[in-house]
Amino acid sequence: MSRISKSLLMGLGLCMGCGGAMEVDPAEGADEVVRQELGESGCASTAYDSLINEGLDPGDVASTHTRTSANGLYDHSLACPKQYVVEVRQTLGRNLAFLGGWGDTSPATKAACELSRAELGVYGRQNSNWALLGTAKKKGAWELVNFFGNQYYECHFKDDPNFNNIIPYTLGNSPYDRVRISAKAYQVNLKTPTMYKAFAGVMSFY
Repeated sequence: MSRISKSLLMGLGLCMGCGGAMEVDPAEGADEVVRQELGESGCASTAYDSLINEGLDPGDVASTHTRTSANGLYDHSLACPKQYVVEVRQTLGRNLAFLGGWGDTSPATKAACELSRAELGVYGRQNSNWALLGTAKKKGAWELVNFFGNQYYECHFKDDPNFNNIIPYTLGNSPYDRVRISAKAYQVNLKTPTMYKAFAGVMSFY
């Protein structure tokens, strides 16, 4: 089990000019490239990167069960491109929340934070058939934190207002005997996104 990360995820437009040369912001272009890969059905059938196969006992209230990629090199070619895939078993009948997102060192500057993105797709298996349950996307926001009188800025991941986040915040009495969470973390400072460590898993609760 792992502690709840501050960058949990629970529970994508490209501006083109018409007439003359087309100008595309590099960050927006990278967003579009990664967006096209989110929710690929192949993420349910490709080999997973990490397995969580444990009782998911919530204890007194809740427990988290997550895995983090070793680096940002996760990829499953055309089947599930640029996604870190975690399979969680023993989920039938459990009350779950889906977790995933930025698993690397938190961006330390406003500029780096605002270029940072985190995404995930969630899949469930029922009667040996996998189905996409939803996708979500977050963007880095540089926010002031007041912690017992000490003020400082920190990078938080907020819902992307341009993306329809449809992952359920909670799933009660799960009908799925297995679930998969595919996560990615990246920065859009270049036309080709720079990938970072991602984490994914579930919270089990009463």
